[in-house]
Order: sequence, then C-alpha cells, then structure tokens
Amino acid sequence: MRNESKTMPLTAGVKNYLLQCVAKAGTKPERILSEMQLCEKFGVSRITVRRAIQSLEQSKHLIRLPGRQGAFTNPELAMAVPFIVGVLYHDGTRNYFDTALSEILAGFMGALRNINCDFEFLHLNLNGNLTVAQEIENMAMDGLFWVTPAEDRIDDINELLQRQYPLVVMDAIYDTESRKPNGNTLLRDYEFHAAQYAQLMRQRQLQRVVWLGSYNISAKRFQKEMRKHGTDLPRKFFIDTVAEIPEKLPRLLTSDTADAIICTGDTERYNCLLQTLDAQENCKNIPIFMAKNHLTSKLQKKYSQWKIEIIPSYYDCKALGRSAGQRMAEFLQGKITGFPSFVVPVTKKSKEE
Repeated sequence: MRNESKTMPLTAGVKNYLLQCVAKAGTKPERILSEMQLCEKFGVSRITVRRAIQSLEQSKHLIRLPGRQGAFTNPELAMAVPFIVGVLYHDGTRNYFDTALSEILAGFMGALRNINCDFEFLHLNLNGNLTVAQEIENMAMDGLFWVTPAEDRIDDINELLQRQYPLVVMDAIYDTESRKPNGNTLLRDYEFHAAQYAQLMRQRQLQRVVWLGSYNISAKRFQKEMRKHGTDLPRKFFIDTVAEIPEKLPRLLTSDTADAIICTGDTERYNCLLQTLDAQENCKNIPIFMAKNHLTSKLQKKYSQWKIEIIPSYYDCKALGRSAGQRMAEFLQGKITGFPSFVVPVTKKSKEE
C-alpha cells in the first residue's frame, strides 16, 4: 500500500489544532487564537493561517458572531469532530507499507472502529528548522502511531515521551536487536517463535540443526530449548552473517552431518543459502525450514528441487496492530498518559486467525 503524499501541507497542522479547539470547547462559542498568534505558534505565514480558518468556516466548524472580532468555535459541531491519529513509518519519510505492515494497520484501525477517528499518513520534513518532536507537535494530532521506527529516530521518540505525547510505537517485527524507545512500545515475542522451531525439530527427530541468522534472542532461545530436551547444539551451528554461509555451511553438512537447516532473514540470506547448496552434492534431501511470508512461499515454488518447508506463523500481524490500537484508544479516552513497553503475547485467538 502506497501513500503518494509528500510533506504534510502547512495548513493541515493549523486545521488539526483548530479542530481540537472545537472538540474541546464548551457549550458556548469560544474565540480561537488570533491570526498573528497562530502564525507564531506554527511558524507559518498569515495566508496559510487564513486558508485554514476559511476552510473550517466553510465546513461550519468555525463561525463568526455579529459585533465580535475573530472566529469562534461552533458548539453544534463539537461532538462531530473526529480524533485525528497520525501514522509514521520507519524514519518518517517513507510513504509505502509492505503486506505485514498493512496487516498491522488493519488491526490497529479495527481496534479503533468504535471511536470516531480519522487517520493521516504523515511525512516528516527533516530539513526544516524544527526538531522532529516539535514538527510532530505542530501537526496537532490527537495521537501518533509510529510503526517500526528507524534507530536514528529513537531519540526523537524519547523526546516525545518526555513531553507525554500520546504516542504508541510498534517495535521492529523482524529485528530483535534494534534499539528500543524508553516506553509506549509494543514488542514482538521472538522467543515464542524460537520455541516453536525447537518443538518442530523434536517432533521430526532432527538434532543437528544449522541456524542461519543472527545469534540473537531467538537463536539463543532455540539453543536453550534444544538443550533442555537433550540436544546440545554447539555455537558453530549458528551462522550469523550471510558472508559466512559459503564457507561454514558445507563443512557442517559434511563433517558434522547436519540434518536440517533453519533459515531466518532476508532475500540475501535465502539466496546465498540456495546458491551454496547448489554447489554441494548429496544435499537434496536435507529439510530447509523458513518462516511463512510472501517471499519464502515464492522460493518454495521456484526451488522445488529442495525440501523447503514453510513454517506457519502463529503470530499474526493483525494481533500486534490490535494491541497497539487498544493502547491508542486508552490515550484518546483519557485513560492513560503513557505505558511501560511490553511483549505482545501470542494468544489462542491469534493462532486461530
């Protein structure tokens, strides 16, 4: 899913702020800030402010009162003003989402279906004079959902957290070693997946299993689970980098008689594995286990000569999105001002989906 919009229009932040004023106003019309005050607040020109005000006058959110200067909130539309929730992805400049992230968003928006919300896909202007936190605050959102933020944006997120900004963060769903914000973050249960791998290996009576991927929390949990049930996999069975595969994997397949391969990671790692196996003899029957996604399904069809087995995921991305949406709902309803980061558990319901 691609959102082709670029940097957020200057009028949008002013409009969002004024809509918040309408929603929070009392039962009588309340005067909004003057044009000059709005110019100073948002660092924009007077014509930008006037365009925002005129737009809201046309929609009748702002009104003029006879004999009184300035624009006023319209109490008749206060209840109809939706919450405005912004969405940022990665470093805040990307304007596309892959399948997994689209599912996260579907779960997130679904959890907010009973709350009147509009969603805006944002694009940061990183070349401006404002800090990222200041730019986001000037967008005047009621809440922000930041999906898998880049590591160089973590300090900006922490600054927003210090300001108690209504922010929910979805941690990286593929990288266990990424730097984490200080709070308000949902984490994927990587250890659960590792335990599922180990259980499958025991069921298949596979003991000398090669793990291709970073020696991270998932790999260590897999090693621990295998050891718990009598299989002690030495460290050499865990090949961290793609560059090491052509050298180390053939040795493990021959001298150490490895009987299975678990390959985690990206296109480069998958391709390197298959190219390395192509150069080996008598390896056609070794099972290769990969997590289910759009890429591994294609590899299974393309390389039918290999015993590629796709492991179904019991951790759907919609479940992650739903948890994030539930936290956002609590922000919008005024129930919380922040929350400790937590691992989203794999539930029976998400398994069935």
